[in-house]
Amino acid sequence: MEHRNKITDIDYRTPLQWAKDKKIVNTDAVGIEMWSNANHYKSFLYYTPEQVHEGTAEELESFWAPIRKEKRERAEKRAAEKRAREAEERRRERDELLADTQAETVHSILTHIVERSQATAPDNSGIIVLAVSYTHLTLPTKRIVEISVGAGALKKKKKKRHRSRHEHEDR
Repeated sequence: MEHRNKITDIDYRTPLQWAKDKKIVNTDAVGIEMWSNANHYKSFLYYTPEQVHEGTAEELESFWAPIRKEKRERAEKRAAEKRAREAEERRRERDELLADTQAETVHSILTHIVERSQATAPDNSGIIVLAVSYTHLTLPTKRIVEISVGAGALKKKKKKRHRSRHEHEDR
């Protein structure tokens, strides 16, 4: 199969190229399949000037209608995809802002609680244990946070040693 650029003495064109000049390929025309260029990427059917005629308004409309419809559908699909990407980005930004706001709120509450309770670490380590419980964690509901503050020594309890029967008898 030849590629179109090798043949320069005959005006070979695709139906689309002829339609741009307001010509329509005859129904009985037999095209020649050729590569569109030397890269052999895609082949098309090509027609000579003898295989086309001046298109009527109805013929040209019938030729262009499906092309315009496909172009419109592609544009609508791209626009819908763009709207979906933008909506997802807005949702992600809103969720990040909400998470940041919640973290700031929790930090503020914890700071306030620690200051009011004057809690200090019993072993002077600077560590205060706060038990925090979150409920209703699905977006976009309100969060209820329960915080309990406790400052106490975290020391191991001494295990009571059980005496054996012999030790009891010896006493």
